[in-house]
Amino acid sequence: MKKNKKRESGYHGYQEFNSVRDKIVSDYKDAKKKYGNRPAFTEHGSVSEELLINWLQDSLPQKYGVTSGYIIPDLYVETYSVYHFDIIVYDRFESPVLWVEPAEGNSKARAIPAKHVFAVYELKASLTPESVGSALDKLQSISQYAELFPNNFHTKAVFMELPKKHVEKKSAVLNKFLVSDSIYGFSGAYVFSTDQNTNVSASIQVDNDFDNYDPKEYVLDKKLLFKDVDKIEVEIYDTNKFRFYNPEPGYSFDLMSMNGEIAGIVKSYEQHFIQNKTRVFIQWSRNEFAVFFHELLSRLERGSFERYEMKFGLSFDEL
Repeated sequence: MKKNKKRESGYHGYQEFNSVRDKIVSDYKDAKKKYGNRPAFTEHGSVSEELLINWLQDSLPQKYGVTSGYIIPDLYVETYSVYHFDIIVYDRFESPVLWVEPAEGNSKARAIPAKHVFAVYELKASLTPESVGSALDKLQSISQYAELFPNNFHTKAVFMELPKKHVEKKSAVLNKFLVSDSIYGFSGAYVFSTDQNTNVSASIQVDNDFDNYDPKEYVLDKKLLFKDVDKIEVEIYDTNKFRFYNPEPGYSFDLMSMNGEIAGIVKSYEQHFIQNKTRVFIQWSRNEFAVFFHELLSRLERGSFERYEMKFGLSFDEL
């Protein structure tokens, strides 16, 4: 019998991914403390934007440029509105930069033609019903230019944290994503951290064709968006036998293998919001930051993403 010891290990790269994520979260929290009592200022917002842009510029292949700025639908007509977006991933080698202007902090905003834009991410400080609505409204504004984007174009909403006071607002937050089917290229959302456990992040996905729903398969917590995954206890007897402690609604785990043997487990907390044929799904774990990066890279390179194909950068608790 092997009992999980809560000692972290993982595949190649997991320490590096964790270190980058921890620095982004830490720098954001420092900026929030510095400027949080000055509502007229948005420096903590510009700090998080700059942190993400710098990280992506360092991490993505050189052919991809990353900037905040504007998407220009057509160079030859003037009957369109120009919107500012927080993070734009574009073709660095082929795209002209139509203009450059100073942005908050030390960054610059650039204007990029739509046909050279691969991804648009809208960044918000907190995961709340209001911020979800605001982020999706902004992403919705580019759907009118859908035919101009490359085939592998996608969008995502990114939130820096889930505040403790919103943990019990599961339905109010997740049902805001029900409108996302009208957003061209929408690929879900990512949450960097939560006050209750700063070591975990969350992915949010929306399935707009969710048929054959069996309520028995989805034991839902009525309110909670988050529960601490470190409270999960598991004992492994062999590859087919295990004992799962604290089986509260939403807790789950995956077995991880190395060299043909079970090496550890990945703990997660999962919740669903289901209405008609649409399911909004949130998953918290220590691996969601690595998933976030792998998904972006995979969508840029292949136009699709399969979560369970990846291993590089994943961590797990040793057995």
